[in-house]
Amino acid sequence: MRRAIMVAFLLSMALIPLAQGNGGVIDSVTIIGNNEIGEGPIEVNITLVGVGGANSASVNWSVTLADMEGNLIDSDNGNALVNDGIEYYVETMLGNAPLGLSNLTVTISGDIGTPGQDQWLVHHSVIQRLRPLDISIGTPIFNPVDSQGVDSGNLTINDGDYVRIDVPVINDGDVIWNGTLELALDSFSLDSQSVNISGDSTEIYSFLTNQVTEGNHFVNASLVGPADSEPSDDVYAGQFEVGPPPLPALELELERLNEPEPGSQISWILSSYNSGESNFTGELVCFFDGEQVYLSNTTVLISETINSTISMSAKPGELVCSTQGARTSFTQNATDIVSMTSAIFIGAGHSTPSLLGGPWHAGDEITLSLLLRNEGDATGSAMMQIEIDGATMNGSSTTLDKGKAGEVSHDFSFTTAGDHVVNWTVFSPDGAVDTNLSGSIQIPVLASQVISIQIESVDAAEDGMEISWAVDLSDGRERLVILDFGVIQDGLKGDRIVEERNLLPGRTYGSMNIGFQSGQKVFADVAESGWTIGFGSYTGDEFDMPQY
Repeated sequence: MRRAIMVAFLLSMALIPLAQGNGGVIDSVTIIGNNEIGEGPIEVNITLVGVGGANSASVNWSVTLADMEGNLIDSDNGNALVNDGIEYYVETMLGNAPLGLSNLTVTISGDIGTPGQDQWLVHHSVIQRLRPLDISIGTPIFNPVDSQGVDSGNLTINDGDYVRIDVPVINDGDVIWNGTLELALDSFSLDSQSVNISGDSTEIYSFLTNQVTEGNHFVNASLVGPADSEPSDDVYAGQFEVGPPPLPALELELERLNEPEPGSQISWILSSYNSGESNFTGELVCFFDGEQVYLSNTTVLISETINSTISMSAKPGELVCSTQGARTSFTQNATDIVSMTSAIFIGAGHSTPSLLGGPWHAGDEITLSLLLRNEGDATGSAMMQIEIDGATMNGSSTTLDKGKAGEVSHDFSFTTAGDHVVNWTVFSPDGAVDTNLSGSIQIPVLASQVISIQIESVDAAEDGMEISWAVDLSDGRERLVILDFGVIQDGLKGDRIVEERNLLPGRTYGSMNIGFQSGQKVFADVAESGWTIGFGSYTGDEFDMPQY
């Protein structure tokens, strides 16, 4: 537009009068300072000449510089005497022309003649002072595209998309800029692009990425070439977010099929509608007061609804159904609160179970016991459940009328020593359970006790062979053991005499008369009864048979 205005003014000239006259005319105008960079002065050189037989014609000349709105910037004027055919030169300097366009007008008056071709009485020129180089990078636009760079039509960038990064390069000056645009995505450089941009224009340069993954991605761009006065806008650092791949969206709804009755089944229809962008293949799962009551591997196509049936023993509480095992953009859970007449179990005195029978060694039976009370308005049953290392076990069950108390317990053992964590809960198939009746308990388990037996002497008495023995039991609990005594004949143990004893930790002494038997040796064995002996135990000993 500016060039068009300038050309229009340059082509303009004063109208040529029809009548012939003698006097001075403008023969040429030379301007220095036009199309230069920045504000600056304008030097104007004017050539006047006399025509029509002019002789000492008095010519008044005037030069004005005004902006495009007509506001005066600077001016100069003077007088010259011109003669026919003789050139007269005028030189003047006007103040700073502003950036952009301004109008320069040269006018003569007084003794003026009739101008010929390429001569004027009034001369107009458009002055342009160029804005300095001002190059910058605009805010890029990130578009989801396919591998060929064609727009996908999606409003967001998703996992697996390609991205076309459209980078605006802006030249706010009037000077052509040539250079290179470099861009890196997540510190990985893409192919640079050559930039050739005219003044007062904006060009878009596009970069195509590989497939992107979900998350934030960082973009750095820079212009490499002639620098302007403000290098900070020659670089760009930003990021864009990539959403998840097209995902299903599940809307779940529960419809109760019957009202709950004590001792009966209650059922629901679970409706699952997929309003997302891809099929759902995962699990539908339902929990009743934290206990899983339904699990199904399910496929729900886009815009499809499937129905599932859920049944369980009726009891008060809240049923919550959701999804698992597959990612969704969102899942609208389904819930239903069941209210009914039922048993309600609370702790009778304590809400934490008692540990019975300690201290415990590896292999010992451990009893976890809890006293319950039924505070509901119906008869119900409950049991103790424990979970150890992912394995769930059910303990004893008790049925309690309303207002009655009873015990639930579970017996178990550990084969290894150390501190073991047991998760416990009270479960009722037909009643509500206080939320406090669950938790974890740590049980210290000692190493199994070591036992050894030794024959100290064998003597011939009047009524038979008398075996004197000693048994050592390591620290811990008292233990029930079985002691066996007898003779060995030709490597074979004969009839046994058995004694059952309860041993205290430490050394226990005793004797056993085995009568008169034939053999080369006597033996004494010890065996555990209802517990586990530790490594390093010595459970048998032999002794030479004395002569009798």
